[in-house]
Amino acid sequence: MREIVDGVLELLDAGSGFALLTVVAEQGSTPRAAGAEMLVLADGSIRGTIGGGLIEATMMAQAAEVIRGQSS
Repeated sequence: MREIVDGVLELLDAGSGFALLTVVAEQGSTPRAAGAEMLVLADGSIRGTIGGGLIEATMMAQAAEVIRGQSS
């Protein structure tokens, strides 16, 4: 959690684009519980994880689209 908070503050100070992903609910067997967070940075790198696999890859791609849209 501290990694995410520190990352958000650092990125805000730098004026860098980023997306904060948060698991808000879970159903069935999941690798991470509700409340898991991950930062996607404008360069495509991440901090934290929301569990890996297809859901993480899908959310990273959507976050990248949002970040690109904000910088246009």
